[in-house]
Amino acid sequence: MNTFKKPLFIHWFYYISAVVCYWIAFALVFVHYYEQNKTLPTLGYALLGTCLLYPHITFGIQYFRTGFNERHERICMLFDVGLCGLFGNMIDIFSAPALLYCMLTMTNIMLAHGTKYFVIGTAIAFLNYAWAGLVMGFQFFQPVSFGLTVASGLLTLFYPIYLASVVHIRTKMLKNSKIKLREQKEMMQELNEELNQLNEEISTTLETVSAQKTEIQKQHFDITQSISYAKNIQEAFMPSLEFIAHTIPHSFILYRPRDIVSGDFYYINEHAGKIFIAAVDCTGHGIPGAFMSFLGNDLLTEIIVNRNTLEPDLILNKMSKGIRRVLRQAETNNRDGMDIALAVIDHQAKKLAYSGARNPLIYIQNQHLHTIKADIKSIGGEQREENKVFTKHIVDISLPTTFYLFTDGFQDQFGGKAHKKFMTASLRKKLLEIHQKPLPEQHNILNETLEQWITEGNERQTDDILLIGVKV
Repeated sequence: MNTFKKPLFIHWFYYISAVVCYWIAFALVFVHYYEQNKTLPTLGYALLGTCLLYPHITFGIQYFRTGFNERHERICMLFDVGLCGLFGNMIDIFSAPALLYCMLTMTNIMLAHGTKYFVIGTAIAFLNYAWAGLVMGFQFFQPVSFGLTVASGLLTLFYPIYLASVVHIRTKMLKNSKIKLREQKEMMQELNEELNQLNEEISTTLETVSAQKTEIQKQHFDITQSISYAKNIQEAFMPSLEFIAHTIPHSFILYRPRDIVSGDFYYINEHAGKIFIAAVDCTGHGIPGAFMSFLGNDLLTEIIVNRNTLEPDLILNKMSKGIRRVLRQAETNNRDGMDIALAVIDHQAKKLAYSGARNPLIYIQNQHLHTIKADIKSIGGEQREENKVFTKHIVDISLPTTFYLFTDGFQDQFGGKAHKKFMTASLRKKLLEIHQKPLPEQHNILNETLEQWITEGNERQTDDILLIGVKV
């Protein structure tokens, strides 16, 4: 037994044809009995009603409730062809109406289920002829009117045309479906060929990309190795931790390059009884900034140690001239330079001298924070040399003093929930808040504050960061 959710075309064809057959036979029986002025037996009414209603009601219930049931349809068909014998007896088996009905019903049986069920149905029909004859009497030789015979004959002729039309339409539909399937198959073959070609191209591209990726990774590794080696060189020319601890024991240095190497650098030296501390911000980041830091460090040593220049303003003046000279800025379009905060500590005189190129000095005495602004000009760069005269400021450090030198990286860092810069005012507030704590603890607090600021804003470090704190 097969069950289908949707009947096939032949199932609907049988169902519709059977309904047509029953109604035609029903009409012929009544016309035949009316013409002969005969009363249809009560049993005949019952048989006709059962014939018209039962098989198709059960067929509909079976389909709409559980899906199409082939076995059930066969039972309905055999019941139909059995009733065919009853109709044939009522109409007269040798009349055109009887022949028409037999042909309609048996054709449906043949189309739907083949010869086997056709033979079974025929046998049941003949048994019903005999049974109906015993119940209602044999009607085989009753005369049939000429009009009814003609109508039946016309219907008999029309039915093959109807069948042929249905078969033709169905054949045409199948042929069109076959053509569409063939076209779809050809299209699928073309698409498969294009897809295979695209797969080959993608495979070739992937191989090329993989090779390029490998080469890029190798180049990246080589470049990173070179930059890491440059970092070692940069760290080597800056003061060692031992030297810093000996020269300025109460101090910290917060140093965070944005890349592996930095354009910011710190300078600490001791010469002629004075301590020189500088926070320097060179043009650029990474490798370009690192090259400038090499140049700036050498110039500071040359001016302070070899030329014995001890005043911060004079050091910056000479440094600016040195940058312009070395980079030939008067002759070329080069405008690189640096910003610097330079403090000179004279413990004997208890004085701190400061000069700055854009980088200020902050110092705290007696719980009061003071800011000394830097000159608004850089070391080297675009301004003409005659305009490069830097100012010297003197701070009395006979009282306990904590001072800070820094570049612009900390206060210019974006972050926080509002995605804004940290700003100098916030930095001053934080320094005043922590200045009495031990210097290593100040370093940790500032570093954690900066890290939290960057994380809250989901940002990355935008510049090199350098902040030096010293207590004298």
